Order: sequence, then C-alpha cells, then structure tokens
Amino acid sequence: RTFADIGRRMLDTLMLKQQRISSSDSVLGPVSGARRPTYRELIKNAFQPRLWNATQQVSLGGAPYTQMEANFPLFFGLAIQLYESTLISDQAPLDAYLQGDHTAMNGQQVQGMNLFLGKGKCVSCHGGAELTNAGSRLLFHPRERIERMVMADNLTTLYDNGFYNTGVRPTSEDLALGGTDAWGNPLSFTREYNTLLQGGQIPDPLEVDVCTFEVPLSPAIPCDATLKPKVGFRDSVDGAFKTPTLRNIALTGPYFHNGSRATLQQVMEFYNRGGDRRGEDASNTSGFEHPAVNQHNGSNLDPDMTQLNLTPDEVDALVKFMEVGLTDPRVAWERAPFDHPSLVLPQGEKGDENSVGQKPASPKITTRQAQDADIQLRPVGAEGRTRLEGPLLPFNNDL
Repeated sequence: RTFADIGRRMLDTLMLKQQRISSSDSVLGPVSGARRPTYRELIKNAFQPRLWNATQQVSLGGAPYTQMEANFPLFFGLAIQLYESTLISDQAPLDAYLQGDHTAMNGQQVQGMNLFLGKGKCVSCHGGAELTNAGSRLLFHPRERIERMVMADNLTTLYDNGFYNTGVRPTSEDLALGGTDAWGNPLSFTREYNTLLQGGQIPDPLEVDVCTFEVPLSPAIPCDATLKPKVGFRDSVDGAFKTPTLRNIALTGPYFHNGSRATLQQVMEFYNRGGDRRGEDASNTSGFEHPAVNQHNGSNLDPDMTQLNLTPDEVDALVKFMEVGLTDPRVAWERAPFDHPSLVLPQGEKGDENSVGQKPASPKITTRQAQDADIQLRPVGAEGRTRLEGPLLPFNNDL
C-alpha cells in the first residue's frame, strides 16, 4: 500500500478511534470525552486549502486519488515533525547543574561528568546540548556535514560528521552509512561529495567548507577555502553509525545498533577496553574492501577507540552520571509534554514454543493468522504516572 492508500482508508476515521485519551492530556484533553474529529477534519483545520481542496483527481502510479489522499504523506510527516519538536528534554539534573545549581548532582555524578569530558573521551562524539555530534547543529551549519581527521591507523580520511565506526561488530556484517539507497545513491554525504568532485550529479545539495576541517587540507594561515580534496579521496564511512543522543539514555536500552548491550555498565566496559574489533590498528574487523566505491581500507576505526584505563570506580561514576544526571524527570514520569494516549503494542503471539492461538477465519484473509499477544499502555495525562506506578525503568529491569 502507498501512503495515499493509507490516507484513503484513514481520512474519514475518527482520530485515535481505538485508543483512550486522558481527560488531562496536555494536547488532546479537549477531545477526550467529546466526539473526536476525523483525520479529514484535522487536516482541513491545520493545513492551507490549496493543499487539499482541488476538485480534480491526482494520478499516482496510474491510479486516481483525491488531492488530500495524494498529499497524505505530507500531512503525516509534518504533523509528526511538529509534534516531536515540542518534546524538548532539557530539565535533566545536568541542565540544572550547568545553570548554577550545584546540588542537582552528587559528587559521584559530578566525577562522572568530568570523566565524560576528559579521560572517558565521551564528549568527542557526544558533544553539544543534544549530546551528539550528529545533532541539529548541522542543519544550521550544513557546510560542516563532512569532517576530516586522522584515524586509528594514523591515516587521514574524510567522513560524515557525527557518524563513527566504533568496532561493535565487523563492518562486513553491516555497511551502515557505507550502503546505498534504493536508487543506488550513497547514504553518505562524504561519498556524494566525492561524486561531486568527479563532476557527477548528486541528489542532495551539498556545500563543503574545507576551512572547518579538524585536519586542514593545507597548513597555510589563513585557510584557502578554494582548496578541494583529491578526487577519489579515502573515506571512513563503511560501518559508521549515527551517534545517538545520551539524553534519557537510561531509558532507551538495549544499546548499540545491534542491541548487543543491555546495561550502561556493559557499554562502558566495551569502551574501556577499546571496543570489540579484532586485529591491529591498521588491519582489523572495522575495515572493509569496497571496490565499488574505490575504498580498500584495512581499518575504519574511530581514533578515540583506545583502551581508556578507567578504574571500576570511574566506570561506576560515568554510569551514574548517565543514568541519573542525563534523565529528565518529566520523561521518566511521563509528565507533560511527554504524556500520551493509550497504546496497544503487539509482543509476539499467544501460545508457546509448540503452538500458537489462531485468529478467527475471515473471508478477507485466506491464510490463518496467529493471535497477537498485546501489551496495553494506559493513557497518561499531563500530571504523569502515579506514585504507585513509579517512573519508567531501564530496559534491563524486565529481563
């Protein structure tokens, strides 16, 4: 189904028809007890008529749709984007501490913060207010989307700012940023830049300021902004993953792109030993032979992936800083604006390892389907979770 098909099905459906809404919901409270509007009504109230009131049909894939159905992905995407922009988590103990309240974190957490900024090297990738180098800052400084640095094998390379190979698993298992989209275009800005330097066409507008590079193209001062890297330069995007924010990190396990760590303690043990790559600095499992893009790298490992020599007490301090110091209590307690309607989450099927329950037969479905085992999340209003319920707990508490 296309998004237009989903729009056709949903437009005249009542909003959140199968979900309950708290009467004190910070956004949806006014419609919690009354007749709820349809998605068609919501779109008409929120978007300019020129986006939905055309009388002629729109052809998509040879099939006719109304303008509102055809623009449904636009409405869907913008609505989610604008809602998510209200979910600003900026009231963690760290925020209060940095604003002058030195009682907001205890001594162990402050020690963890100092290790985060120093010996632990965490801030090298988790920088800025969002605690990620891949934060929205790059939207306002698009010429810094590409960076240049000396890698763990002491060779200089270009890469996408905020995306790093930390040796979680061999790059051969997942190229990550080194892959391509459905049309064969590189996922990486760095590789698009290489194509641009060779005179090719790229799908994304791209402008690079070589004078912002950590490792300059030339030692001359002032920097010569007209310089360009050599065509076919080395990159380090194979196996590189986006650096996540660490805000509320205690509540977002399991960790790493493959979910291989259940606790922040395990995460810090991973970094303390310098990651899990196998081999020498110049030739290890973070490297990848990628002739299609003329990359023949024995290593793509981030240069900060070295043994940290943290003591057990220092590891504990870093963990406590992340668990407590970076958790916004409004998120943990689901208080406004982090409250929500009820939600049904399927978690496997009803039954056991030998057999599962089946849904009743339906004339619309010729194959029998297993019955979903559902988790019901209750609606939470602006006041958040009750004291009896307690705050949200880390992922590993359910193991």
